Amino acid sequence: MDKPIGWNDTVSVRVDYTSFPTVGTFFIRPDETYPDKPWQAWTQGEETDNHHWVPIYDYPNERSTFETILTVDRSLKAVSNGELVSIVENKDGTHTWHWRENFPMVAYLISYVVGDYVKVEDSYNGIPVNYWVYKENQDETCVLWSDHGL
Repeated sequence: MDKPIGWNDTVSVRVDYTSFPTVGTFFIRPDETYPDKPWQAWTQGEETDNHHWVPIYDYPNERSTFETILTVDRSLKAVSNGELVSIVENKDGTHTWHWRENFPMVAYLISYVVGDYVKVEDSYNGIPVNYWVYKENQDETCVLWSDHGL
């Protein structure tokens, strides 16, 4: 860095990172016992497991904004926290999903889910609410959540 960062300064940092996690991220696929099991990848960061897949200070006293960019096969959807910024179709049969969380939150809440999902759109008091579910569950999704005030 060109100069020291002050205690009250705000800085932006970009980190390109690759990992092969065995904790905090789970990869689910069909197997001999369940040959029709859907492909999935998802995270479970609470309370301090996200640092296994993303380079962060993984302790509940720190809050930050963040972006999640995931490249997956076109047959899959990649869902994360915040607002969906873009989906870019790549020439290699994949697409890249870019999500942005603008509200500071603790690191263990950073998450993603990858799978063969469809989006069901709803709203609550004018606020958009999206559910990402398996196609066979899309018709019952809003009915199930209506019992919860959504």
